[in-house]
Amino acid sequence: MAQSTSAAERAIEELLTHDRKILALRDEIREARLKRFLLVSTYSSAPTLLLILFVGNIVTWGHIDLARVNVACIPLLIALLILCVIVRANSTSIDFWDGPLQDEWEAGHAAGKKIDLELALERKRLSAASIDLPTETRRHIYRETVPVAIERYRSDGLRYRRVHNFFQSIIIVGSLATSTAASLAETPAPYKWIVTV
Repeated sequence: MAQSTSAAERAIEELLTHDRKILALRDEIREARLKRFLLVSTYSSAPTLLLILFVGNIVTWGHIDLARVNVACIPLLIALLILCVIVRANSTSIDFWDGPLQDEWEAGHAAGKKIDLELALERKRLSAASIDLPTETRRHIYRETVPVAIERYRSDGLRYRRVHNFFQSIIIVGSLATSTAASLAETPAPYKWIVTV
């Protein structure tokens, strides 16, 4: 009886080891996404602000004094450029124990970790299937993976819905703009609104 208890304890420890690895991979995916977002937002915000300041000053030159806006935005631009340099330095720094850290900032790093997560989940399922566990425990392990799949399908559906709504909005606004432009072009006054409608 003591041997079956120790076998059950070893099986439980093995499943807990799989759980620890899965949680660590989920944390790495979250961190990789955050690093990638920081990198992209930092690199895109400084040139965008510079372009806005440049175009704004050219368009309003001689009409509106943008000195206050420039005084407020130029230190922000300098801070963003310094942040770009810091992020770039961190993305190319070298850890003497593990080698270059460049791959943590790359676009495919999170995708690679997602694959590792799927493999870890599959290893846990196979490990649980090979262990002689009670049916209730197996059912619990199976039910544990279902919410993750449901959440993934929901997030995919939400992303596709946003893309669909974006393109649908472009089509609606474009058709309204086209009909308005056509009606205002060379149409006599009483017919302009009829063409627009």
